[in-house]
Amino acid sequence: MTIPEITVEEHIAQKQDRDEPASSNGGGPSKTKARTNAMSLVGKAILGFELSTAVALQLLAVVLIFVSTAVLFMLAIGGLRTQVGKIDTVSGLLSLVQRSIAGILVVVLGLEILETLKAFFRDHEVRLEVILVVAIIAVSRHLVQVDFEHTAPGQLIGLSCVVVALTLGYFLVKKALSTFRNP
Repeated sequence: MTIPEITVEEHIAQKQDRDEPASSNGGGPSKTKARTNAMSLVGKAILGFELSTAVALQLLAVVLIFVSTAVLFMLAIGGLRTQVGKIDTVSGLLSLVQRSIAGILVVVLGLEILETLKAFFRDHEVRLEVILVVAIIAVSRHLVQVDFEHTAPGQLIGLSCVVVALTLGYFLVKKALSTFRNP
């Protein structure tokens, strides 16, 4: 879990510097000070709510990932004991491997969601590339489980289009970010 390195007051001051217009339109210093104090209290309340929600979601994600990993190990060990002797065809092996990979991708998906929460907690903004990675992993997990012999061609084309669109979106976002950081 990531602990913020700045105090609440510093964060509010940074946020006010970003959000405050360059010139103030009247009202005098006392109204401006009262408005700033009220905004400071509201800002502190909102920040406290954001931080407590982010921490609660991170804890929930950690618990879910831990439980998912433990269950995946138990299922894998149990499946190996009971299923290895029953595998007599390539399709039987393929089915077992597909289910195993799908389980692993569920845990990876949880880890990526945790990374998204950490990034939000640290930067107070949602990183689009992480969201796209989560979506790509989710679609990949679904793709691994598709029975290609019995799935309608339209569904396969649709899944292919989603994978291409997400991958292209990820590429464009990464390219834009690298161009923005290194002009």
